[in-house]
Amino acid sequence: MTLREKIIVVLAGIALLYGAYELGLKNLFSGAGDKIAQTAAPRTDAGLSGFTMELAARTGHSGLSDREQYILDHRHSRWDTDPFVAPETLAAMRNPESGGTTSDSGQTRFVYSGYIAIGNVRLAVINGREYEEGERLVDGGYVLRRIQPTRVVLSGDGGGEVTVKLKEIDVKVE
Repeated sequence: MTLREKIIVVLAGIALLYGAYELGLKNLFSGAGDKIAQTAAPRTDAGLSGFTMELAARTGHSGLSDREQYILDHRHSRWDTDPFVAPETLAAMRNPESGGTTSDSGQTRFVYSGYIAIGNVRLAVINGREYEEGERLVDGGYVLRRIQPTRVVLSGDGGGEVTVKLKEIDVKVE
């Protein structure tokens, strides 16, 4: 072993020992390990929100800004739109003339927006979810029967079949 290699091994060993000390041994030597375990364990009767507020009070961050309080108050509410899909794309997916099927109310029920073929495995993207042939759709009582690059065939629980054409979305690249 060269001198350079020996120096690298010694430095790596020192770093390893320091890491072990910081992550666990320091608490054993100082006796603080029991205190940390007691303060970090959430109480089941208070729930997660109570634990979070208690922890914030202990760390000195009990004063929440208006924005933070709003986020906490609305964390369980449903989102009106998907923040990861552009509004134009959502509007195009809801347009029945662009490839989706419609329900009796006129709103798009199924949108076939993607086809994936890897080897002999074929997947269809319907309403934003991937399905294989024979899988039951999450959005209703339909089973995916056939996948083709330009359309899919769904069969309902009542025995009827629905054909959904591929919905192509124009993507602007700037």
